[in-house]
Amino acid sequence: MCGRYALPIAPTTLPEYFGRQNLHVDQVVYSEKRTAHQYNIGPTAVVPVFILTSKTADKSGDINGYIEYMRWGLIPKWVKTRSDLRRKVGSTFNARVENLTSLSTWKSNVNNRCAVPVLGYYEWTHDKIKKPYYIKREDGELMFLAGLFSHGKLDNDTEETGSFTVITDDAPDYLKWLHPRMPIVLQPQDESFQKWIDPAVDIETALELNKKNHSSREALEWYAVDRNVGDSRSDDKSYVLPQRNLILNFFETKAKTANSKKRSSNDGDGEKNKRPKIPKAE
Repeated sequence: MCGRYALPIAPTTLPEYFGRQNLHVDQVVYSEKRTAHQYNIGPTAVVPVFILTSKTADKSGDINGYIEYMRWGLIPKWVKTRSDLRRKVGSTFNARVENLTSLSTWKSNVNNRCAVPVLGYYEWTHDKIKKPYYIKREDGELMFLAGLFSHGKLDNDTEETGSFTVITDDAPDYLKWLHPRMPIVLQPQDESFQKWIDPAVDIETALELNKKNHSSREALEWYAVDRNVGDSRSDDKSYVLPQRNLILNFFETKAKTANSKKRSSNDGDGEKNKRPKIPKAE
């Protein structure tokens, strides 16, 4: 499944990240609704999705689309009030791929397909004491998760509310040790990406193309992270750091403090541990 992820990138900067993968952003809408969490994003947060505007790539090979900030947790078309949303709708932040064409909640939106940008997502082991892991691309670029979106008005709103869900499938062999499910990761450089977000392509074709990629070993990496990420109320850039680096930081800081009076101002710090770059919150 996918119930928490990180995306500490400002709306004004996000198109630049898309451009690195030949995705051209025509416009960004409703970014003023963006919610605060950036390193620990959970369901009901308002975050960006990418929707196709041009059905074919342009001469440069770019795929054209727009970014819309939406609520994470798809609101079914039959829901017309916030009261019904609270009382009658269960969890809709993930959709099982095998249920897309059978359950009414998803079936009415199978042609409203989008790509959800993340820098990485969190998953917990199924051990007695659950341990969180962070999964990301090795090169630090954006990952894109397959999603469905919907628009609808609630109560007496004059403006439609956008909402989306992330689609999951059986995890490939190399990640089953962590969790039996995993979000479908789209590859912008592959034809299957455009097929997924193109509403003119039928859902069966779009799924078949992306399931082939899903089963192959991608350039991903993962590592254990701070258990505090499990608190949905918290948000901290340290959550995307490997747990081993947090431990090294702790002891390194204590050692430096204890020895500070014994070392001259021009002493070197010695060999430092390499740590992954953490995008600054924007």
